[in-house]
Amino acid sequence: MPMIGAVKNFTEGGIYHVYNRGVNKEDIFFADEDFYIFIELLDRYLCEKDPLECTKNYKGRISLFAFCLLRNHIHLFLRQTDERAITEFMQSLSVSFTMRINNKYKRVGHLFQGVYKARSVLTDAEFANVFRYVHFNAGETEEERLVYPYSSAGMYLNESKGLENGVDVFPFIDTAATFEFISRDVCRNLLRDSPGRLGQASGGALGGLSPGRAEPSSDVLPGLGDGTGGGFSPGRAEPGLGPTLPRPSPVV
Repeated sequence: MPMIGAVKNFTEGGIYHVYNRGVNKEDIFFADEDFYIFIELLDRYLCEKDPLECTKNYKGRISLFAFCLLRNHIHLFLRQTDERAITEFMQSLSVSFTMRINNKYKRVGHLFQGVYKARSVLTDAEFANVFRYVHFNAGETEEERLVYPYSSAGMYLNESKGLENGVDVFPFIDTAATFEFISRDVCRNLLRDSPGRLGQASGGALGGLSPGRAEPSSDVLPGLGDGTGGGFSPGRAEPGLGPTLPRPSPVV
């Protein structure tokens, strides 16, 4: 019998929040340099590389909107272009990282607790909620999120890091794809402690927002439009978007 929440299939062009944690809830990153091993693998698989140096590459098949790495779990927010992209990408990423960590620490066995989980993101509101949720794992305050090095939160928050000029701190983050759904300003507002009003949107299926357009209002994202951020429960736990925000549906 498959695990609850286990991925069975993905759809072409689907958007997903993918997450996993260490076996027995134990750490998967044991030192700061281990986080950079994972980040280097994201770069290896999602940035254009010489085919002779990297036989497996998913640039053009996977668009990574956001990520956050914690001691014992990971969050990835992404879109795939074909039905097999996420499955193959996550297999490459998980196997490569496990092999490197096992070799480094002379350990054997599984590093992750079974198959990664994934939840589909189907509406504009869910996209904004998941974008915010993933990044809120980087810290309870805006300042903590800004400086946390193992997340894309600081990149979206801090203009001085080059985002306004199109230069990404993490080149494997597809900011252009993110801005198809939420604008640069809204990205920053979603990650602040007290986000301002986010504008208007249909709140319907993905595609309701157009690039550069004003984004969801409080009737689409409860608690976000009034500047209070109410209803959202940040916390570094298993995915949960608070009692009043829509929760992405499980992949079936």
